[in-house]
Amino acid sequence: MSQAPETIKDLIKIQRAFLHDIATPLMIAGGSLDFITDNLPDSDPKLVDRVQKTQKAVEKITALLRTHRKHIIDIETHVDAISS
Repeated sequence: MSQAPETIKDLIKIQRAFLHDIATPLMIAGGSLDFITDNLPDSDPKLVDRVQKTQKAVEKITALLRTHRKHIIDIETHVDAISS
């Protein structure tokens, strides 16, 4: 949608698409970080630390997206209930 949402249902649809568009590449990044962590030599503690910090950042963003998705679902449920 290129124009502003006209209804709450439009906004919910935009939010769901946005969450999906972010979550998909984020899952790929998380999987790649898991692979890197599993294959990273322990001989470079600075590199291990950076990868772990990056993993924690990805996990935090994932948790934020999950919480936002739950809020969107709650709003959608409420809107559907009052629209019926």
